[in-house]
Amino acid sequence: MRLPHTDSAEAIWAFKKGYRFGKQGKPLNEMPVTVRAQPWLRDYFMQGYEQAQAELTPPRGDGLTPRKRIIWLFFAALAGVGTAWLMIQQIQADKRPDSVQAVANASKEGPMAQNAIKTAPEPAKPTEEPAAEKSSSEKVGDPSSLSLQSDNAGIQARSASTNESPVVQPEKQAEGQPPQTAAALSSSETEMPAPQDTGLLDEEARAKQRIAARPTRPETLPPVVDHAIRIARSSLARTIQNREPGELLGESIPRSVRQLYFFTEVANGAGHSLHHRWYYGDTLMADITLPIGSDRYRTWSSKRMSPAWQGRWHIDVTDEKGQVIARKFFIYGQTH
Repeated sequence: MRLPHTDSAEAIWAFKKGYRFGKQGKPLNEMPVTVRAQPWLRDYFMQGYEQAQAELTPPRGDGLTPRKRIIWLFFAALAGVGTAWLMIQQIQADKRPDSVQAVANASKEGPMAQNAIKTAPEPAKPTEEPAAEKSSSEKVGDPSSLSLQSDNAGIQARSASTNESPVVQPEKQAEGQPPQTAAALSSSETEMPAPQDTGLLDEEARAKQRIAARPTRPETLPPVVDHAIRIARSSLARTIQNREPGELLGESIPRSVRQLYFFTEVANGAGHSLHHRWYYGDTLMADITLPIGSDRYRTWSSKRMSPAWQGRWHIDVTDEKGQVIARKFFIYGQTH
């Protein structure tokens, strides 16, 4: 249980009461009457109730029981061992010499293939033909020898040309498409965008959006005028007790405060009405009309706060015509 930061014994009691309600699963319509009657106690009650509900919510898991997890790990280890064994067999097979492979293949084919491998004759060495026969064959002009000579000459010519100036042959173009020039290739290469770290760019963009969305003090506000109606006292508080502010708050309001009260003591305002106008940044969030019953009158307004409204706030006290008599600045949920 994380108790709220307050010195009020009643607030601590309401928080613990709500915490016990949440743990026991009781509905909110059974809230004690003393808590329901006072809004500030109801806020502490709801904080305790929500904390208990959050603790009772089971954490999300993979949904596997211990037995299923052990079985899954066993099969994963078995698959890893089988994969390693197959890789070792493949590596050993790659290291075997060609002769061993040939013998292994022959053993698979049968004993006749082994005899053929053992008794395979050595290739005969080429013998030189006599000069007379060679000259006679040249004179006769065998067409097969001529074709062989022409083929050899073509091969020698191609090898000489490749040795002199190596040229990279372009890939075949599809039929009906014009060949790509060097300029076109270079332009297509330069148009390729450079890789970027999208994660870093997204984080920077989100940071810029947060800074842009953060409410700031408006540059121009209506001026505070000298008025016959005077604000003798004004303060922010957590509670109002006996028509006086209970626990006073400064200009920095913690995020744990969910109900904020603005107290004002008005002088010379009998018969008039004042307005408490609550602004978040430059957005009007609430306009509360307060009738003044006497020349020395204490009155207040309240606003429910949310953690989504962190930033600069101000409250304008105005008369019936909208003239600003007093102004109060504060920051909610942020430390500066």
